[in-house]
Amino acid sequence: MKPQLSVIIPVFKVEDYLERCVKSVLTQDYRDLEVILVDDGSPDRCPQICDELAETDERIIVIHKPNGGLSSARNAGIEKATGEYLAFLDSDDQWAEGKLKTLMSEVVQSSSDIVFYASRSIYEDGALYQRAESNFFTGVFRTTDSVNLYKELIDSGNLHESACTKIVKRNFILDNGLKFKSGMLCEDTEWMFRVLRTADNVAISSVPLFICTENRAGSITNTASTRSIRDMLSIIEGSLAFYSNSDSITKQYELAHCAYLWSICVGLYNTIPSTPPLRQTGVRGMPSTDRKEIRTRLCVVAKSLDLNSHPKSRKVSMVYRLLGFRFTANILGLYLKLLRKNLVNKKKPVNGKEN
Repeated sequence: MKPQLSVIIPVFKVEDYLERCVKSVLTQDYRDLEVILVDDGSPDRCPQICDELAETDERIIVIHKPNGGLSSARNAGIEKATGEYLAFLDSDDQWAEGKLKTLMSEVVQSSSDIVFYASRSIYEDGALYQRAESNFFTGVFRTTDSVNLYKELIDSGNLHESACTKIVKRNFILDNGLKFKSGMLCEDTEWMFRVLRTADNVAISSVPLFICTENRAGSITNTASTRSIRDMLSIIEGSLAFYSNSDSITKQYELAHCAYLWSICVGLYNTIPSTPPLRQTGVRGMPSTDRKEIRTRLCVVAKSLDLNSHPKSRKVSMVYRLLGFRFTANILGLYLKLLRKNLVNKKKPVNGKEN
């Protein structure tokens, strides 16, 4: 008999976290699920750990494949999945104990294409923090459409684009060609834009199922690179191109989020040194030719965006107009560094233990 939920977990170089991740799913208070572990050509002990875990629970399915990246692994899981609903979980993260039954009850009752749910952050010392989610998760389960959802996302100042905070109907993904785009580092943002152009029925749950591991060394989200900026710029340029011949009702909202992404790109641009790779710090520098190219693209894109259209980019827009690119980049770069250290826009501790 097919399970109601398929949980897709890509696996790559996470041997210290993998067992914790899988067990957080298997020990939930909801058992009508399958766990699809996609070993994406991991060079450590992860392939062996996946097989060992599969021997302990018949709900675990293991896929071994050559390395293709996060999107490729997720797509392999989608193709293998048999559940009516899909959930995605990165293998260095985990689910909170005893939350899935309540969430799945809401999911099934709403019959929505996609359900957003709340999350928390955990640091290496075990400190658990409430993520900065503004008033988006109100404590009341509610359904909406993509336009009203976009309005809420704009007001909250957060796209909530992580695939790991969603439960999605499998047929919704398959019928609308919503697999993940391979070969990019910002796949969740690009995927989320396409989802919101398509979704009719959306729901929002305040159940805090997802726990994100923050500041793990080597993680994609903890590593700024020339490639990550290029990928984010490509997403912005792709949205501008998509709406150049479309008057879709989602246009103003998606481009508003692009204005926010532009601010992030400018900040990341500042955090990468203009030097060759630094052996002392492990930080890969940005060659001067790349820096010039990216700066030019950022300035060109800024002319096509209304930087005042998103709450988090309005002040950036003012600084950019008055003081120019370099000063804006310096301020945003400093802000991102402080944000990563939880020194600004501080997350609130959940378990009473300060980070």
